Amino acid sequence: MTINARSLEHAISKMLSSELEEVRAMGAGIKGVAQKSVPTLLKYADANPYPANVSPQISQPDIRSGQKYGDWCQLVDFTPDLQNRVLAAALYRFGNIDYARSLLSVQTYPPEQKKDLIKAIFMGHNRFTTPLRELEHSSFTFDVVLDQGAWYEVKRHRMMTLTTQSFTPDLGFTVPLAIQQAGCRDEYGALMHECATFYPKLESVAHGIGSYILPNAFKRRFLITTNLRSAIHFINLRSAANAHYSVRRLSIRMAEQIRQVLPEFAPYLFCELQDDWREIEKNSFFVP
Repeated sequence: MTINARSLEHAISKMLSSELEEVRAMGAGIKGVAQKSVPTLLKYADANPYPANVSPQISQPDIRSGQKYGDWCQLVDFTPDLQNRVLAAALYRFGNIDYARSLLSVQTYPPEQKKDLIKAIFMGHNRFTTPLRELEHSSFTFDVVLDQGAWYEVKRHRMMTLTTQSFTPDLGFTVPLAIQQAGCRDEYGALMHECATFYPKLESVAHGIGSYILPNAFKRRFLITTNLRSAIHFINLRSAANAHYSVRRLSIRMAEQIRQVLPEFAPYLFCELQDDWREIEKNSFFVP
């Protein structure tokens, strides 16, 4: 692992604050080694009681995550007047007026002039280049229920803001179609249900250790908040034919929902659409 001292201090503090003894021990070990090289920079890398103090104040035990969920991917919030704000930010960068006047100008543009401005923003851009930073003046929030394996793929995209709930068996588990095709569905289901049975027994010993028994096929719920620039990167990368089918299904679904609120930007999402997310779901998952 290569990391700078500022980030290392934050990582060590998080590890020392973990509810899991294994993670706390890892944090202490890393701190001990790192202090030999940068003792003064890790001076304040200590356990932080703040997150643990917040949790019991805002938890709502009567509406736990075990309740049934609706749509597995929902665009629940996005920047008002989204297109105009992105275009105004581009004008602001290359013009010589303040943002308020830039936004007012864009709001008076006829549709064709806005389309021309969008084309100009992406002129010469392809799927292997990064679009203008001004696309970051936008925001989308998705509420997602996805298997843990796909979650690990999503969380690698650090330009996103991710908020996850606890990893429990409450939301059930996915059944890859390969399990059904191999004739192992009954055995697979029995093992998953056995793991779900063990979960509360481990939790009764110490909160947080129940997740050790849960395979990555179990689902979890999380929020993704991202901007248009980061969303283009994620969709471009994760909708590719060689992407893992579970996260590929998510990226194509996100692209579909972004298109609905920002149709003029649809050609620039670089989303591979040989299959839509429904086809991926049909061809990759067993749905009873």
